[in-house]
Parts: sequence; structure tokens; C-alpha cells
Amino acid sequence: MSIVSTIDLNLSYGKHHVLHDVTMDIEKNEITALIGPSGCGKSTFLKTLNRMNDLVPGCKISGDVLFDGTDIYSRKVDAAALRKKVGMVFQKANPFPASIYDNIAYAPKYHGVHGRKKLDEIVETSLRKAALWDEVKDRLKKSALGLSGGQQQRLCIARAIALEPEIILMDEATSALDVTVAGQIMTLLKDLRRESGLSVLFISHSLELIQSFCDEMLVMNRGSIVESGTPDAVIADPQSDCAKRLVAAAAAMSADFESLSSRCGTSFKQELLR
Repeated sequence: MSIVSTIDLNLSYGKHHVLHDVTMDIEKNEITALIGPSGCGKSTFLKTLNRMNDLVPGCKISGDVLFDGTDIYSRKVDAAALRKKVGMVFQKANPFPASIYDNIAYAPKYHGVHGRKKLDEIVETSLRKAALWDEVKDRLKKSALGLSGGQQQRLCIARAIALEPEIILMDEATSALDVTVAGQIMTLLKDLRRESGLSVLFISHSLELIQSFCDEMLVMNRGSIVESGTPDAVIADPQSDCAKRLVAAAAAMSADFESLSSRCGTSFKQELLR
């Protein structure tokens, strides 16, 4: 059963037509990857799914975007309430200019949680799930802006988890993390899927990550979905020209990396992956 569906979705910024008749389904309790060349409309598409384009001047949207069968662009749908259920983590970390604690606690407070004990529990649980608790537990009152880039991104992931959304949209949210932490985050998402039925739609250029953690894969090119299927099927036998180019490029990059690391030694490879 689908948690999010789009039907003939089109989006334009003024005269610039970005999304073209996008029709697709994101299934409940699945992790779905969205891949495509840079500038093809992936990030714009994600933003339509929780109405992040509402205040963009000149933005025009037609077609249907359904969340649990309800049109999210209906006047009856409150955008703030929608975003509690449809979380989002951006490619570039965007922590609030506030303490680490308040970054996590702000949204639960906004949605009615006020007891200190409950807020403390939410903050600790969310930071633990984002593999950040041990690094920040002694400085929760310090500014989040003092964290490293990777720590800030994990904080943003913890902030999204704190609201217990039904689906999380991730716009290359693991690209700033090292391989180990990225794997921890994806394992966390799989655990949340199993434990609470969380769905995930995430943009990534890493076919290895997609193949390891995703149930489904969508390929976008020039604002349209040109292919879909399981990662194993798409990667093994891509049908669209776009998917063929992406798979070939990933294979070439992997071969170049292995060749370079074999010449430079194991320590070089470990350092790059550290």
C-alpha cells in the first residue's frame, strides 16, 4: 500500500518547467532511492512532497500529490501538521542557531510536548539513534553551530526522527558523512522501518549504498521518472539510457578507486574510507 503517490505532477518556476507528468508510488514500510543526474529535478521533487515549495515565488504545481490518500495541496491540509508526518533532511546541514538540546526539542514543543522529563527522553533517544549522543551528551547546552559538518548533519537527522514521522525525505543527507556513519544511519532507518513502519525516500549517488539498503529505486531524468524497480534489477539490467549511463559511471568510478588503492596500499584505502 502506498504512503505517498503522485499523479501527473508538474511543477514550474515561472517559465522554467522542472517536473513533467511525474506519476509514482512510495510504498509503506519501504526504503526507496531516487537517483538521476545533477539538475534533473530530484530535490525539487522531494520538496513537493511536504510542500516546501509553498513560499517560492512563481512556483506553479499541477497534478496530484497524495499522502495516505489525501491531497496534500488541499486547503484542508495544514502544512505544519503535514511536515510532522513527512520529515525532511537536506543535503546541506541546517541546524538552528540554538543549543544542541533546543534543536531537537523545538519541534516536539511546537507540537505540544512540554514536560521536561519527556523532552529529555526525546532528545537523548533521537541523538542516540543518529549515532551522535556519545559525542554531545556533555555539551547539550552549547550551540549546534559549533559542531562539525558531519555532526550537524546527524543532528538534523536526529531532529527529523524526534517527531516520529511516517516518512522521511532525505536529500543526499548522508553525502557529508563518512562511510561508517552513513552505514549506521541507513541501518537506523532500516531498524525504524522494522520497528515502527517508517518509510524513507532518499536521494543518493551511491549505488552501493542503494543496493545494500533500499527496497525500490526510481530513476529521474529531465524532470521525469524514466525507470523503476528493485536496485538489483535496475543495476544489473538498466533499461533507460539514463540508468545505463549512471550504472556505467558508477562502475568506472569503483574500478578507478580499486585500481588506485591497490597501487597505493591498504592504508590509503582505509584513510579514504575513514
